[in-house]
Amino acid sequence: MRIAIVSSRESEGGAAGSAYRLIAGLRTVGVEVDHFVERKDRANSSAVSFTTGSSIGEMANDIVKRSCGAGNPIWRRSRRRRAQRALRTLLSRGRYDAINLHGFNQWSDPGLDRAFVASLADVAPLVWTLHDLWPLTGSKDFVGRQDVAERIVRDESQTATGKKLAALGAKLTWVGPSRWIRDLARQGYGSAVRSELIPYGIDTELFRPLPSSFARAMWGVSEDVPVICAVAQQLHAKRKGMDILLQAVLRIREPVQLLLAGENRDLVIPPNVSVRIVEPIQDPRLLRAFYAAADVVAVPSREDNLPNVMLEALACGVPVVGSRIGGIPDAVRPEETGWLADSEDIESWVVGLESALKAVRDNPVSWRGRTRSVAEREYSLATQAERYRSLFEVVATS
Repeated sequence: MRIAIVSSRESEGGAAGSAYRLIAGLRTVGVEVDHFVERKDRANSSAVSFTTGSSIGEMANDIVKRSCGAGNPIWRRSRRRRAQRALRTLLSRGRYDAINLHGFNQWSDPGLDRAFVASLADVAPLVWTLHDLWPLTGSKDFVGRQDVAERIVRDESQTATGKKLAALGAKLTWVGPSRWIRDLARQGYGSAVRSELIPYGIDTELFRPLPSSFARAMWGVSEDVPVICAVAQQLHAKRKGMDILLQAVLRIREPVQLLLAGENRDLVIPPNVSVRIVEPIQDPRLLRAFYAAADVVAVPSREDNLPNVMLEALACGVPVVGSRIGGIPDAVRPEETGWLADSEDIESWVVGLESALKAVRDNPVSWRGRTRSVAEREYSLATQAERYRSLFEVVATS
């Protein structure tokens, strides 16, 4: 079986990182995979960029760019069309059993038109992994509220492009990493298009428990005070809800240390909160040690799919306190892997965090074993790869 995986980035960012890990998992179960990307970001990479043209084409591109300007819509459309033609040529040569798409949204550069994606069904069956809402909406990756997302997906499915996607029938399969986004696809497109649930896979050998004393010494936090960790590429992004976490930590009745990782532009830190912020962590070994320093990991998102942070923390044996939204309840299960709190309800977050800290303090070994067991059983790379392999076999013969 031969599969083409197409992603905006190669490995940087949540969607690209998930696609990159999926490729590794598929190759271990005997699936031949070719990777096509807009932009390569790894040394000695085997991925093929479909935005790099011939030398003559690049010279022409530079001339148009200088005359029109990089932000000019005419130049951007021209660049996108060239990239799409190049991608179609590459895919047409490959005799693929399926094409699996990852991580294209309004931030992609030059990006793909959804109508163009629909046309690729003439080359091979399409499996489109829903890392965010853009494949379903064509406008935004996230919209801020779940009820708004449902309306936008339903309305978009009735547009010309939405109808074109629906008309593909068995040639298109949506894959939702969470029940939330899988169900959105079903609500919008009904039974016209197959919608499947395949959660993300993570490297459970890499993300594993470490001694907390070692990790806390590494990050310079005290062993005598409970530690709450949170991770986001952009801590200031409203969707990630770090302001909710900060307000809740202010009201916790015992001293706690807050450890945050990510870029911070304008997140306001209350003066009475003990917090340490580190830059975004790219090395997964350092990220593992970051989780290991925590008693609990917080995921206070206002809207989210199935955050990798949550799965990585569970694999490291650390329970999670998360918002009762999106795909977070898929993995955060009360009394088994963590606690759920109502997203905008500060008091609900206070109760969840205090309950978590007490439970972990009373029985740390039991919590570590339960969370690790769920990660190994449900979110390993091997489990994800087998599910995708089975799906590719079905769509290739549909």
